Amino acid sequence: MAEFQPTAEQERLIDDLVAHYVANQGPIKRFLESLHVHLSESDLLTALTHSLKRRMKSQKSLKDKLLRKLEKDVDAGVPFHINQDNLFTEIIDLGGYRILHLHTRQMDDINKALMQVLEEAQCTIVEGPKANVWDKETACCL
Repeated sequence: MAEFQPTAEQERLIDDLVAHYVANQGPIKRFLESLHVHLSESDLLTALTHSLKRRMKSQKSLKDKLLRKLEKDVDAGVPFHINQDNLFTEIIDLGGYRILHLHTRQMDDINKALMQVLEEAQCTIVEGPKANVWDKETACCL
């Protein structure tokens, strides 16, 4: 299978979307910083965790993701569906927060503490918790 090659127009569209993200990522950064304050100041949560990390999606990672979505739309024979008006709702991982902990049995307590902190911070959960584990055998029990 040949590697997808966008047209010059499609490449410009993707580059414009990445530039739009860069120019408008301030609210995401501010939200992550605000979230970090709430989470890092929770005694209950910090007692259960190893570390807290936040990150913004890199320009390269966003471009790669948009190219994959473009290829999928082209293969389906539909117009590319992402534009500047819907970029921040279509791509839901532009900012991320990671809570690292040592034992899978801590998940329930961490989730309860996290829900309490988010409720106090008046944050709405759009997509529930997702656990990435190194021990795939234990993953079945989460």
